[in-house]
Amino acid sequence: MPVMDIDEFRERCGNDPAVMSEIIQMFLDRREDLIDGVRDALAQADADAVTQAVHSLRGYFINFSAERVCRVALELEERARLGDLTGGSALLERIESGTRVLESFLGSMIGDVA
Repeated sequence: MPVMDIDEFRERCGNDPAVMSEIIQMFLDRREDLIDGVRDALAQADADAVTQAVHSLRGYFINFSAERVCRVALELEERARLGDLTGGSALLERIESGTRVLESFLGSMIGDVA
């Protein structure tokens, strides 16, 4: 499975390179804070905060059509919504790993869409 579906992302952005670049840059600027928000909420065992934090992060994954990492984020979000944070740290590690791969891919793409 590819990191993301570039064609779907382009279509979602109306094939507008400026919109694509803006979304990519917003994600690159916010990703650490978003992941930290999930980590902090897990550390506090606050299921509602985990749900909200991972939902925000998952929104970017959806925009990029990054299915693999999106599925992991959805799993954590659904568990947290049910109040079950069991395995949350392991899921966050998978999200972080997927985010690093996506970040690298997007970084290499940024010049191509600008």
